[in-house]
Amino acid sequence: MAFSQFCLSIPTGLLVFLASVIPCLIFYIGRKLYIHSRNASKLHHSIGCVPAQVMQVVSEPATWREGWIVKAAWVDEKTRQSYIFSSQPQAIRPQKRIGDNVLVLINSTDPMSYTMEL
Repeated sequence: MAFSQFCLSIPTGLLVFLASVIPCLIFYIGRKLYIHSRNASKLHHSIGCVPAQVMQVVSEPATWREGWIVKAAWVDEKTRQSYIFSSQPQAIRPQKRIGDNVLVLINSTDPMSYTMEL
């Protein structure tokens, strides 16, 4: 009986607030955990880091993926083949400048899949 009286004494506004905030918090925490596990998986499946040199830092507003893009090049010493990597669009201008080195993690299961560490 005491629990039901306690529930009835809670203001309706507070119940509505909690009912709307708690699912948002659960979603936010779940999303953060998902992103963390995905990034850890990328590191786990990478075959290594290659030091690429920054060639361009450009803003691409003409595409649907607006943001700053870092383009870097790496030359494989064994095969003398060059590779060009592009970062995911960044909301703010990256601190990297032309000539700086960036690490590129290459996925072992899909070599065309990579992640650039800015």
